[in-house]
Parts: sequence; structure tokens; C-alpha cells
Amino acid sequence: MHRPVSAAGLAALLTLGCVVPAHAATATTVLPLAPGSTWDHVKGLNDSGVLVGHSEGSRDAVRWAADGTATRLGKLPGDFSGMANAVNNAGVAVGTSQGVNTGLVAVRWDESGQISALPAFSAEPHSTSANGVNDDGVIVGHATERFSGLSTAVRWNTDGTITTLSHLPGHDQGSARDISAGGVVVGSSDRLNEFDRTHATLWQADGTAVALPALPGGRNSVAVAINDAGTVVVGWAETAGYYQHAVKWSLDGPAVTVTDLGTVGGLFSSAKAVNDAGVVVGESTAAPGGAYLAVRWQPGAGAELLPGTGTITKCIEAGAINDAGSVGGGCRRFAARWDEV
Repeated sequence: MHRPVSAAGLAALLTLGCVVPAHAATATTVLPLAPGSTWDHVKGLNDSGVLVGHSEGSRDAVRWAADGTATRLGKLPGDFSGMANAVNNAGVAVGTSQGVNTGLVAVRWDESGQISALPAFSAEPHSTSANGVNDDGVIVGHATERFSGLSTAVRWNTDGTITTLSHLPGHDQGSARDISAGGVVVGSSDRLNEFDRTHATLWQADGTAVALPALPGGRNSVAVAINDAGTVVVGWAETAGYYQHAVKWSLDGPAVTVTDLGTVGGLFSSAKAVNDAGVVVGESTAAPGGAYLAVRWQPGAGAELLPGTGTITKCIEAGAINDAGSVGGGCRRFAARWDEV
């Protein structure tokens, strides 16, 4: 289980983040399609090599064991769709189950794959989504009021209670995307009907909302993931030219710095995950107007394309990374894993 680092350890990590590390070659493994699937997506990966995501064909949540074996996790009784968004080191996965009359319901799959609905946000009609879980089992996500469409960032605590995470002052709604080992949560706060409407947000362990800085001249931004150590946040932010770029926020106590991670030659990129070594993964266009491709940013280095394998030459997304440096994502319609060799 990962724990928050000391001030000295934090300084060391941030110092190391400025050095370009030597790293081994990367091997690509195409994972088998889940039973009944036609297209699989990876959303989460833990330190044991277990991946989770969803299947387009069976419309089920999917878990891949470390050996690549795919299992359909299923959905709540009577529902037609399920999706797993994250998995912790105990093998607990979280995500959503969707029904015709119930809408989206936040769910949890235990280590054995048994599904259960998370407690409702309130007695009013809401749809809920579980987006992240830490090793203590604390889950974060959002609840969306069905009639107004407004969302509230929420945290499901291990005692079964729900805590509302207030959005930034002057904003109308919020969403939580990920949580660190120490309980720091990241996501976004939104203003309706405004040009600069979406702002990357960090919630301290006590629930205090903090705005993360934008890129110079940019407006909108979203924080997507935080590493377990709580030292690096990643996501995307607009540049002065209104292009969406992957960004990294480095946390040093109250000081926060934002770095534009750039692209692999195109106009757009987005960061999806980061590990405790500061390695970031996500997607980027390689040319103006081009499709997104799976990329990785090593600390202190620019974006690099993650390799394909065999006849699969283009990998389109990288959505998860663990502390061993293994990456989960997708190549065309297949889920994929990249390992250092």
C-alpha cells in the first residue's frame, strides 16, 4: 500500500522528476477480447498487473488478470451495461452499472468480482459514477441530478457514508476523478454558459477545494489523475491558442507548478494517468487533424509513441500506469499492455 511521502521524500521525488531516466525497451501485449466482446478498453491498472475496463460488444465491465485472462465482471441485475473505471492494489474495482429505469449507478466489485451498488447520494433522483479508488478503499466520483443535469463531486468513505466535495467558489458543479493514498482528490469545477467554464480542482484530505493553475494564456483545464504519493497531478489544459494539451501539476507543499507536456507533433494531447516515479501516459495527435495515439512522457522528456505489435501498428489510447511502469491502453479494437523489458 502506498503512503504519503515526507517533505524530504517529496523534495527528492521532485528533484528526480527533472532528470531524464534511462529506461528499457517496451514490449506490447495485445490482450484477449472478453467473451462476447468486439472492442475492449482499459481504464485502470494496479501494481499486481490486474487491468480493468469495459467491453463494447458485451457491454460489460472487464477484468484482465496479470496473465492476461479476461473475465466479464458484469453489471447489476436487470441492467444492460457496466464499466470499470479503476482498480486498487487489493483488486477492488469501481465504476458504473446502467439500467433503463435506474440510469447510471456507482458500483464496486470486490476482489472476487462480486458487484454491489454504492450508497445513493440522496433521496432525490440522481445518477452516480465511481471514478477512482485508493488502497484504503475510499472511492470518489460524482452524482448528477437527473432533472437539472448538475453534478456534485462526492467521496464514498469506508464506513459507507458519503461526503460532498464542494466545487470552487463561483462555480456551479464539480466532478472527482481520482484519489491519492493520502486522500487527496482531483477533478474539476464547472461554470455554466461561460467561455472559461472548466477548472482543474484539487480537494485536500479535509475537503478544501483548491484551484490548480492554468497554462499561460489558457482558460479551461481538467485534472484527471494523481499519483499515490500525492506529488503529481495530470490532466489537460488549454493553451493560449485554445488547443488542448496534456499537463502536469507538480505539488511542493502549498506551491504548485504547471508544465505543458506537449504533443507528438499534432495540436492536441491529454494525460490520463501518472505513477509515483512521475511517468505520465495518455494520448496525443501526431499531426494536425490526425487521430489520437497512445503516448508516454518520461520525466524530463517529451512525448513518445507507445509501440504496436505485429499487424497492429497504431495504438490509440493509454489510460493507466502502475509503479512498475507497466501501461494499460488500447490498439485499434484490442486492449493492450506495455511492459518494460
